[in-house]
Amino acid sequence: MMFPPMALTTELSQASDNFFLGAGGDYLIGSRDPAGLPRPGILPAPTRRGVHYVLAWVVRSGRGRRRAQWVADFTSLSSMAVMFGLDADRAARLPDITWSLFGPRLRAGSLSPARIAEAIPAPSSRREMAKASVAEVRETYGRMLSDVAYRIENSALFDSEVPTTRRFDEALALWAEVTDATPEAEAVRRAGMVQVTFDAARAHAETVGLAHLPLRAREDAGRAAKAARLAKSSANAHEREAALEQVIRILSQLSLHFLPNPADAPRQLNRSR
Repeated sequence: MMFPPMALTTELSQASDNFFLGAGGDYLIGSRDPAGLPRPGILPAPTRRGVHYVLAWVVRSGRGRRRAQWVADFTSLSSMAVMFGLDADRAARLPDITWSLFGPRLRAGSLSPARIAEAIPAPSSRREMAKASVAEVRETYGRMLSDVAYRIENSALFDSEVPTTRRFDEALALWAEVTDATPEAEAVRRAGMVQVTFDAARAHAETVGLAHLPLRAREDAGRAAKAARLAKSSANAHEREAALEQVIRILSQLSLHFLPNPADAPRQLNRSR
């Protein structure tokens, strides 16, 4: 049986309901929001985009254990694997599975976890996967950086004084030092740190939202974010122009270094239309 591969940078919300994550000889088989199974009573701190309940069968050094986590829906598969104690090197989609106290099995063919793991070989080049992972993080971060409304509403992601953002910046700096002479294991480790620290910084920023801003700035910033969306989406040229002027005026008054530069706002909003 063949199992379609997934990129380790895939967000949980975009992954299949059932999935495999491998880490050398270790692995996990997981289900997102499995039906008919009990869930922990305590929810994590809410995020704007929600969370999923992940039930997983984690196998390390040949021994399997059932574990569960609440995971933010924008968390990458590689970051989620770290939550379960694995440094994943591959991921695959799985069809429907059934759960018992002894672990999961595929409904079709009733394959055991070990047989599933045997059918999904390790990648030939972990270095190339590491490069692709970092490239995707940079692309996602770049889109966020040029999204005026997002940057206003989640400004902690762009403030290097915030500990989670600072760790992400440091991870990027360490990755920038990676060369072809860097041992593969170290390159993979640094790429993993980029992904994990980015997910953590993003989760924090989207949780605190406008509360990251000084109290005096929050109401104006909220208006600027709404105006930015209007400037991007309105079909009326005069309405767009008035909204853009409001964005520029408010950002100029706030004058916070981690918010969008007022001079860049027209280009960023026009480009994203």
